[in-house]
This record gives sequence, C-alpha cells and structure tokens, in this order.
Amino acid sequence: MYWARGHKNDWNYFADEAGDAAWNYDSVLNLYRRIEDWHGEADPKYRGTGGPMFVQPLLPTSPMGRAMFVGVLSLGIPTFENRNGRMMEGDGGCSLVERGIRDGRRLSVFRSYTFPYMDRPNLTVLTQAMVTRLIIEGKRTTGVEIAYDGKILRVGAGFEVVLSLGAINTPKVLMLSGIGDQAELQRLGILLVQHLAKFSGSCSSSELCLGASTARAGCPERAGSLAVEEQFQSRHSGHAVRPWRRCVCQRRNSEVQSTGEFVQHGPRHCPPQEPRSYQTDRSRPSRPRRDRSQFFS
Repeated sequence: MYWARGHKNDWNYFADEAGDAAWNYDSVLNLYRRIEDWHGEADPKYRGTGGPMFVQPLLPTSPMGRAMFVGVLSLGIPTFENRNGRMMEGDGGCSLVERGIRDGRRLSVFRSYTFPYMDRPNLTVLTQAMVTRLIIEGKRTTGVEIAYDGKILRVGAGFEVVLSLGAINTPKVLMLSGIGDQAELQRLGILLVQHLAKFSGSCSSSELCLGASTARAGCPERAGSLAVEEQFQSRHSGHAVRPWRRCVCQRRNSEVQSTGEFVQHGPRHCPPQEPRSYQTDRSRPSRPRRDRSQFFS
C-alpha cells in the first residue's frame, strides 16, 4: 500500500558490498522512474509516469496531519514535496506519505505486474503455500520445499529460484536452508550449507502515525525526543529504543489509527506486532482451479 524507496546511502552501500554498480542509487533510480505512474506534482528528475505502478501522495485531511508539519518545522526538520525524491538523498525530513491506491482499491505489485497475465499457461500462482526451505544439492539450488494443503511438497526448478519474501522471510528461509552465520545455525540445530558471517542481522522497524512521513539520520538532543522515548518504553517495557529515525504516518476512516512515535527499535528488540485482519475482495468472479499436482515431486 505504501510506496517507499530506499535511501541513496543504502543503495550505494549495497552496490559496494556486492561489487556491482547495478545496485547503486543512480541505477535503481532509473528503474523506479520506469516502473512508476506518479500522480503527484511533476518531478521528472525523480518520478516516472506511464509505468505499471500507480502511486499518489496521501493528502492530509485531518487537523492532526497539518499540525504534524507545523510541529516538525518548529523542530528544524525540513519538509519535501514528496518522500521518494530529494528527501532520499539528504539527511532526512518530512513529507506526505505515498500509496498505491486508486479509486479506493489497493494496487499491489502483484496486481499491477502479475494479475493481468494470470491466464497464461506458463504461469502458476499458488496461494496458501508457505516456502519452508530451499532444496540444495551441493552448492546449487534445485528447487523449494513448501507447506501446501496440509502436506510438505517439493517443487523442482528447471532454470532458477528467485527468493522475494521480504526483509524478514527471505533471510529466514535462507537460514532454514543452512545459509547464514555458522554459530547461529549450530545453536538452532540447522545443518550448515554456506557460512555467511554478516548474514544474521538485527531487526529494526518503523512506527505508524498520522499525516506525513519523516526520516532522519541521527538523534536530535531535544527534550521532546526523550519524552517520546519514555512514553514508548512505558508501553513496550524491556525493549531498547533509540529516539526517532523514521516515522511513517497514515489515516484510516478519518480517525487516528496510531499516534506513532519518533523512534527506531534497537537490535533484536522488536516488540510483537499487533494482529491484523484482511478482507478478501469477492467482487470479481473466481477463476477455475487448475490441477497443480504436476508441479510437485
């Protein structure tokens, strides 16, 4: 739903670590412009139009959203015309959030890229299938193991396997497959396939609040930040936090969904996430189920 790119420093760091310039900020910026269909104020240097991904800014309609901008300006935090342009090249700031929602309907990457081609015979999409680990022979991945319909099944790969499970589940599946820090895998009783010393990283996440999006490297020495930290500590006792780094904000049904905090969780101290419920769109006719047994071994 929310459209957020990585910061310039992060992409350049990825490129340096991989030794591949295709990961640097300038290269990725070109890709973002190509895939976007930006419906905000024109910004041709940073934003693209005509791509498959519909993106627009979420205008603040509540007094709290407008008050947030006044508040951040009073703290000396700069504001930007959009969060994925110049803001991703500087030390941080505040801007409106951006969402992939059109006429009240969420346009996910799947719906924008994959759904139009669901009737192709060479495309099979399995829902309710959880990838549990990679199937590795020697040093080569030959398929994946999945939990599907109450059974553990194997799907072989004729060409390649692409893991795109998000920032949490991608490293999780790799570790369950024996790829990660050797000491950590041994502690968990997982057979080592490939040692990666820097792999088992820490966990950090952003907080939700209303009206705008802020990001800043560093920690301002202000009493307000300390008060926010104390408030957060009182609600999440035992979780180490650092005063704000990034805050993503939203509204829901004209009411505050979450007041939010300008904090970032410390390493390995992420509080449990609140359970969320989702409604399935039943307005479209369902597609006939195909026999998928041929894909399993």
